[in-house]
Amino acid sequence: MIGTASLSFDHASEQVEGMVQQGAAFGRVEDLIDAAQLSDRYKAALWLLAWSLREPSLQRREARRLAGAFATDDENSSVEPKVRRQPRPTQVRASAARDPHHIRRH
Repeated sequence: MIGTASLSFDHASEQVEGMVQQGAAFGRVEDLIDAAQLSDRYKAALWLLAWSLREPSLQRREARRLAGAFATDDENSSVEPKVRRQPRPTQVRASAARDPHHIRRH
């Protein structure tokens, strides 16, 4: 387990690069990033750096696995967001003009 480390961003990025180049498991690299006493912004940048250093075939395989997992989650979701497009004011006025007896109820 990696303890909380007080690292500068530069030093942390060097560590991330070194770990990836040495073939460390991506989970271990993520553990180092999570334990770093850096802002979430810097941690996100380190994660992107680590991801970019991975072999392209590993990136694709992981991206496909995650995409499949997200798609499965969406299919199994019991609540789907309903997005209803509201008419623009010009559309409402135009329909009212065509029908002089148009009564707008809310």
